[in-house]
Amino acid sequence: MACTHCHLQKKTIHGILGILLAMALAISLVACGDEEATTEDVPVSLDEAQNAYESGDFEGAAADLEALVADNPEDLEVRRSLALALASQGDNEGAIEQYLAIVESDPIDHASFYRLALLERVIGLSLEAATHLESAVDLLPRDASYRDELARTYAQLGRYMDAAEQWGTVLADENLKDEGRVELLKLQAEAYVNAKEYDLAEQSLEAALMLAPNDEALKARLETFE
Repeated sequence: MACTHCHLQKKTIHGILGILLAMALAISLVACGDEEATTEDVPVSLDEAQNAYESGDFEGAAADLEALVADNPEDLEVRRSLALALASQGDNEGAIEQYLAIVESDPIDHASFYRLALLERVIGLSLEAATHLESAVDLLPRDASYRDELARTYAQLGRYMDAAEQWGTVLADENLKDEGRVELLKLQAEAYVNAKEYDLAEQSLEAALMLAPNDEALKARLETFE
């Protein structure tokens, strides 16, 4: 009887251990499942999204950044990155929407005004582009790129004297290299021609020829004023 009792006791203990082991295994599986779900639910970081963008995965970067914007619409740095990712895919309207939100929240962000304007000009919104480039110039008056693009936009709008004036401001920079100066003088001259200010156009071309005396195209253009 004692042996039988011992046998039953061991069997019972083994049974209990088996149940406990099964329970432990089940808990472990549930925990792993929760961990996997949690990992999948964790949003990507801004750094990871930017790395995707820099590696050329614009679509993946945009998707991740859109999720980040949805979670935190006030994060302008995320919106700036999203605008770049959208523009890189050719989604100019989507990028414009982001830049509009950015400059509304940060009205001194001259770089976003500039990028917004260039995208607006691409899709034919030259009037809006001029307004936003004017904001960029007001915020950073010495930036030659901002003024040059504003001048080009004015020219598109038929505001030729305004365009010539903007190029004139850029030309006033003594540090401007001769090659760039010549090109801007040519553009300024054409703006004057379109404004029917032929004497001013001739002056611009003569100034350009002084810097590029071997430029045959310049010589030929000047001859048309004789």
